[in-house]
Amino acid sequence: MNAGKAIAAALALAAAGLVVGLLVAPDKGYKTRKKLFKKGTDFKESLSDKVNDFVDDLSEQFEKVKSSRMNSDNHHKKHAVS
Repeated sequence: MNAGKAIAAALALAAAGLVVGLLVAPDKGYKTRKKLFKKGTDFKESLSDKVNDFVDDLSEQFEKVKSSRMNSDNHHKKHAVS
């Protein structure tokens, strides 16, 4: 599953959980809203961490490919001149 689909699935699950939580909430409105806000904040932080990790991994992979490409180009130039 690619990252875009994973993020979309996570957001859809979060929205579904929010709706179910509101429908079956045993507490008063303000308590429920407070709990939902806390869970939403936790989810946002978790999602942010995952997105940052994904971007970091993608950057590392890009740098590896870029470095490999530069080494390959230098190798070909070296042999072409010799």
